[in-house]
Amino acid sequence: MTKVSIKKQSAHAGGGKSKTIFDMVVASDQPTIIATPTDKLSFQYESYFHDVGIKPTVISRVRDHDYSSRQHLLDAVRAGKKLIIVTQRIVHECSADLSAYRIFEDEIFNPLKIIKFEKAHFARSIFMELLDVEISLSPRYYRLKLTATAVEIALSGWNYAVVKDSETLQELCAAIFDPNYDVYVLADSYNRFTDGEQNDIQFWAVLKSTVHAGRDVAIWGALFEDSLTNLIWSQSADFAEASFPLNDNGLTHNANLADIRYVSEKPLTGKAMKKVKEKTVFKKAAEIIEKEYPNRKYIFGINKMPNGRHYPWSTEDVTATRLRVHAHGQNGYSDMDMAVYLATQYYDPATYKFLYEVFGIGSHEVWKSFTFDRFYQFALRICARNRDNTNPFTIVAPDRDCAFELSRLFGCANEPRLLDLGFDEFREKGDEKTTPANAKDRQRKSRESRKKMNEDHENTQQYDQNH
Repeated sequence: MTKVSIKKQSAHAGGGKSKTIFDMVVASDQPTIIATPTDKLSFQYESYFHDVGIKPTVISRVRDHDYSSRQHLLDAVRAGKKLIIVTQRIVHECSADLSAYRIFEDEIFNPLKIIKFEKAHFARSIFMELLDVEISLSPRYYRLKLTATAVEIALSGWNYAVVKDSETLQELCAAIFDPNYDVYVLADSYNRFTDGEQNDIQFWAVLKSTVHAGRDVAIWGALFEDSLTNLIWSQSADFAEASFPLNDNGLTHNANLADIRYVSEKPLTGKAMKKVKEKTVFKKAAEIIEKEYPNRKYIFGINKMPNGRHYPWSTEDVTATRLRVHAHGQNGYSDMDMAVYLATQYYDPATYKFLYEVFGIGSHEVWKSFTFDRFYQFALRICARNRDNTNPFTIVAPDRDCAFELSRLFGCANEPRLLDLGFDEFREKGDEKTTPANAKDRQRKSRESRKKMNEDHENTQQYDQNH
């Protein structure tokens, strides 16, 4: 099978990706699509181009509520629009022929979607009507396919009441129907669900590199080698390093400016947070930060409550500004000199097992591609992202693993320090307290601690919630 050819452009957060893409578009008449992670970044690009007299076609349901973004992209391509700005998801899921365009993906996307059904006994008969399975390359997992009935429904635009009434079911069926996705389920879990022995079930939809077959695509982003996109797609795609005129000198200019702290000696998982109670952790963190860094303005990122509401943070809108945990595209904070990130961002244990058994991706690699990347992207919203930064700054990490990995990227001489919130649940015990002397030993200990975390959840059902 011929591998898909894709260009990659590695660049640290703040390395000038968007500016370089903008300059390349302005300097060329070549039809171009800029694919962004968020509508907010799309609108920022639009503003940049308007300032130089260029009017791009911006595709967004935020702006055009009644215009399907997929149809909008199809129409723009058919009309021969020279510059189109659209979110990555639409580029990946639209059937338009984009071979006439060069495509810049600004930021690395996650090719993995987790689709969950909880208390879904109502869907059992629907699954049996619409879904079929086959053994995947990993014998413990089925790959999903649609029945003939489901294919007819798909060709009608999913004009079928049962599917239309459930966004989750529609998402699952659409992914199975899309030839650029493979959808997996744990075989034992699927059999137990269809036999009526459990009412919850989880699927994994994996975007394949074939989505970019025949396209001129360059993916721009930080820590590309560690990303799930690289780890999964490198098995079916040839990645070539692009030679774009990017002026990225890395992050080591921050080596002597960084004050990196962490609140937990152990991985800060959702389970650890629940032992103490999230509200208690956030209340204490805000108090300690105000005590150690009085009147210091900072951005902070924490998980939401299960009902989607925000946990309180006592100094919010006084010294603290709340940002989304997924920080891609949240710019405008590079004049600030402090970031606090206490989010618990781990896949559920079943997903760690899935990625290892199907793609051979180990838990440490998954941690770097997801948990650490989310922290890294958030931390680099502040002045540390600026190439000419000379201001000292403080970053509070969720745990020691994240703190030491960021310190390694900065090249810091001083080790990160504990910001002690006073919770025994966040402290290591006995021999665990010894901090490894060098980076290699720290990485080994980090892998061992995450392996233990997974083993502690060995009996966790497949459908357990992400932290």
